[in-house]
Amino acid sequence: MTLILGLIAGIFVTMVLIPPLAKVAGILGLEDPPGERKVHKVPIPRVGGIGIALGVLLPVMMWLPLTGEVLGYALGAVWILVFAVVDDIKPLSYRWKFIAQVPAVAIAMQSGIVLQHLPFMGLDPAPTWLAYSITVLFILGITNAINLFDGLDGLAGGCVLLSLGAIGYLAFEVDGLVVTLISLAMMGGILGFLNFNTHPAQVFLGDAGSQFLGFSLAVLAILLIETTHTALNPGLPLLLLGLPILDTLVVIFLRLSQRRSPFAADRQHIHHQLLDCGLSHSMAVSVIYIFQAILVGSALLLPYQSDLTVVGTFIVECAIFMALVRLALHYTWGRMLTRGMASSRRKDALATEGGFGLGSSLAAGAPDGSGPAADTASPKVQLISQIVEVGFAVFLLFGALFGGKFDQDISLIAICVAGLMLFAALFLRASTYLFTRVGVYVASLLVIVAVVPLTTHNPSFHWLVQIWLGVVAVATLIGIRAVRRATFQVTPQDLLLGFFALAVPILPKEVFAGLPAGFLVISAVILFYACEYLISVANHRYILLRIATFTALLVIGVRGGLF
Repeated sequence: MTLILGLIAGIFVTMVLIPPLAKVAGILGLEDPPGERKVHKVPIPRVGGIGIALGVLLPVMMWLPLTGEVLGYALGAVWILVFAVVDDIKPLSYRWKFIAQVPAVAIAMQSGIVLQHLPFMGLDPAPTWLAYSITVLFILGITNAINLFDGLDGLAGGCVLLSLGAIGYLAFEVDGLVVTLISLAMMGGILGFLNFNTHPAQVFLGDAGSQFLGFSLAVLAILLIETTHTALNPGLPLLLLGLPILDTLVVIFLRLSQRRSPFAADRQHIHHQLLDCGLSHSMAVSVIYIFQAILVGSALLLPYQSDLTVVGTFIVECAIFMALVRLALHYTWGRMLTRGMASSRRKDALATEGGFGLGSSLAAGAPDGSGPAADTASPKVQLISQIVEVGFAVFLLFGALFGGKFDQDISLIAICVAGLMLFAALFLRASTYLFTRVGVYVASLLVIVAVVPLTTHNPSFHWLVQIWLGVVAVATLIGIRAVRRATFQVTPQDLLLGFFALAVPILPKEVFAGLPAGFLVISAVILFYACEYLISVANHRYILLRIATFTALLVIGVRGGLF
């Protein structure tokens, strides 16, 4: 249950902190201005990384024993975060960035976070001088690779999310609590951030976010293969961290081949090349997600293979991908694909620019949570919305009242979220949208887990729940198509959700504490999409959903023994 709490805490803290941080970003100088190398046209707050970092460090401090490795990671991450925020306010040269990052690396290494086993060097630890040198290069390289890779909305966050999912799973296999909890908390933080970062983004990671994610990813990869799961191949980080490594190597090669500094700014990153071949912003991000998923999937399929197999797989897959990118640039495949897709959905494109999908509805609104409003005048839309809202509300209330037991940590989280919903309703009316969304997300996850024991021990109730969720799902899909101003389109974030849903069947039951994984995932997907639909079309009139969510959270708090 601690792992689930880490995920929920990451989502909750990040989603709650980003809106107020975005409001003061201009005052603090934390806005990213437009430029010739950038795709946005107006200044965007770059505070997402601060929200993610706090969403990660809070559960780490609460639920992990403060061992040397945990403290080393936390102190190094805080150091990175502080100096990267300074970099966001007043951009530093690459030399000063490296100088500022070195103490964080030293702190991590002092606590024992060192790459001691290297590919093609046998089972014995590498010489100390070589191990320390490679560790410095690895942590600095990954930290800056993620920083350089963060060039499109949702790009860095989504790719890191895929890497963290694999790292967390491999650590969970051997009961590696530290790496698993940090991975899940960071995944939660990224999921919360992506709600604000779907194209067109309302908030950016900033250097603070990209460097924090890069540093954390490098440290977790080292801990995974050196202290948590020592049977893994030492070359596995190449596949786990995948595309950011490839992107950095490609950019450095191209710049050096042109006799330019490897640190010079230009538009030669892989995502720039995909845009240049004619792909739209969302399509470019989706292509990169797919390739990152292939690399991460290869890591999960080859964790114990030989050095030659692991490293060779990375080289071959990267070579194939870059060859496809070059062919796409030469033959302008992207432009042909984009024109074909635009022609097929021209009528729907007239209705909306942003589309509707998990994570995309908030992107059409403001970071303060004011959110979008779709046309609800149609009686058909109103009826469908009422069916979805009633079904959702009944599921939340029934699960909270009659579901399995809740412990005090869950009770505390539920009460905190309910309190924030009440505070927002009374004093932050413009943020009601955001806090309702946070409340529904948290309540849904808790209720789904609580309902599972009832379905496993009572076949009749199992079928009743299945039918009930089926009605909600069908009504949601019909409603999406009925609302022409919020036409459903697949976003890169929907693609991420699909990757994780497809991965569930191959995971062992122990990952879900013996609970039926399929039911958990399907229920979560149905409720999350229903939430997106209701909040997107109801124009702040989702009173029943708000009351049911608030009540369910209070019931969970009481049943968890907090009072």
